[in-house]
Amino acid sequence: MKNKYSLVCCSMAISLLLLGCGGEDDSPPQKIVTDTDQPKSTALADFKNISPSDVEVFVTKKLLLPLNEIEFQGEIYFVKIQSSFKQIVFLGQLPHNQAFELSVNIELGAFPLTVEVFSENENDKAIVWEETYE
Repeated sequence: MKNKYSLVCCSMAISLLLLGCGGEDDSPPQKIVTDTDQPKSTALADFKNISPSDVEVFVTKKLLLPLNEIEFQGEIYFVKIQSSFKQIVFLGQLPHNQAFELSVNIELGAFPLTVEVFSENENDKAIVWEETYE
């Protein structure tokens, strides 16, 4: 049993010694090439190599809501704007005695937007229209 244990230990030691032996090379060690011109910051504005992109993902859409032209029996006007993904982009109460311009930041794929104007009165029929990206 001792002979087997000695044999296993010796063979492992010889294997480790052989693994550690490597041929010497006269060439200088290779350096890792790094670009020293790049800043150490992670801010995109600090990187000079990033080219500007022409891809628009998000746009600002100005919506004109002519609430002063809508006649409801109710006194409180609500506006709901929904994307083509059925996500509500805006839901709120707006003054009904004037035209209102609302800017919405949204991704291009979310068009057309569905705009719905309604009041608190259940007898008023909601007014709905679509806004497209032009």
